Amino acid sequence: MDPTKQASGLVSGLARRMFHGDDTMTDEFLQEQLFESNPKDFAPLCAKIVPALAHIATEDLDMTKAEAYLAEQVAAGLSDVAGAAISKYWKKDRSKVHEQMIQKASWNNKLNSMAWRLDVLTKSRHIEELNNPAAIVELKVDKQFPTHTEVVRFEMDAKKLDEVVAQIEQIESKLSSIVA
Repeated sequence: MDPTKQASGLVSGLARRMFHGDDTMTDEFLQEQLFESNPKDFAPLCAKIVPALAHIATEDLDMTKAEAYLAEQVAAGLSDVAGAAISKYWKKDRSKVHEQMIQKASWNNKLNSMAWRLDVLTKSRHIEELNNPAAIVELKVDKQFPTHTEVVRFEMDAKKLDEVVAQIEQIESKLSSIVA
């Protein structure tokens, strides 16, 4: 088998097992399918590809940093063909792998989207002019267990909205102090 196709197939199979939970991509299956003629090459190549893929994925490297990292790995003994196969895979599937990594690391509910509008109550049966603004908020929350999306709608007056905005500003300042 062509070494380029062999390395590309191995990278793809290992990535499917590592990131997408495909249990059919066992070492035996990959060796049988890709390294039938030279099975002794399988284990050493896997031993170099797996840590390289894991590092690139856990660090979520952009293509420039991934290329630099792979160049270091090639200098340290990874074959050029395997380095090129990893680079090609990462260029094509980076976003999918990133989403899978996030999904595996998330065990809580998460906010999917938020929509809002302002309503102004102008009249009532008992009062002629009110002019009371109210914020109507809709949150779509992805629930993990059981997996489904829940929609939460609520209304806030100006006072409650000010309180929520103040709390969000506190969260923002805490986050920026941690990140900075």
